[in-house]
Amino acid sequence: MPYKVLIVDDEPDILELLAEELEFEGYETECANSGNSAVKLINSGKHLMP
Repeated sequence: MPYKVLIVDDEPDILELLAEELEFEGYETECANSGNSAVKLINSGKHLMP
């Protein structure tokens, strides 16, 4: 089972670049464009791995 990484950055190009590189290395990624968005994703619980 791959590790899941939450990437947080307000620059869309950076988010895309980091996600592509990490996915190439075998990680599963989730992206957020702000700290608030990241907290909402984490608090939702649906993006957490068991």
